[in-house]
Amino acid sequence: MIRKELFADPEYTAAETAATYDELLERARMDLEAGSDVVLDATFKTSQLRECARAVARETNARFELAHVVCEPDVVKTRIENRTETVSDADLTVYHRLKESFEPIDREHVVIDNSRSPAATRRQLDESVLNLVVDRL
Repeated sequence: MIRKELFADPEYTAAETAATYDELLERARMDLEAGSDVVLDATFKTSQLRECARAVARETNARFELAHVVCEPDVVKTRIENRTETVSDADLTVYHRLKESFEPIDREHVVIDNSRSPAATRRQLDESVLNLVVDRL
């Protein structure tokens, strides 16, 4: 959504991506400084981008948790082919390019399988958040 706010006709260049993440992280910083909780929903395909998000959390004394959302390739294909109105311009080519260039996550994180229903995904998220809270006690 931020990319579309910044660029009327996005071309998904490296410069656009950098500006999009800069804006995303600045908004997160402002919300965290105001005392709000923040969830960043973006690809964060590189370790560097993930570290930038972690730095914002650290600088604002916020807890940082990372969730890697995965989905069965056949489900992704079906969803992309059948979707209508969406903010995303990604097609299967973009999906494959992102999947191939995604850097391994080198820190503790939660894995959420988004292959089933939205309700099942929400349950996994709720359980992972609850487990994180219990583990911190």
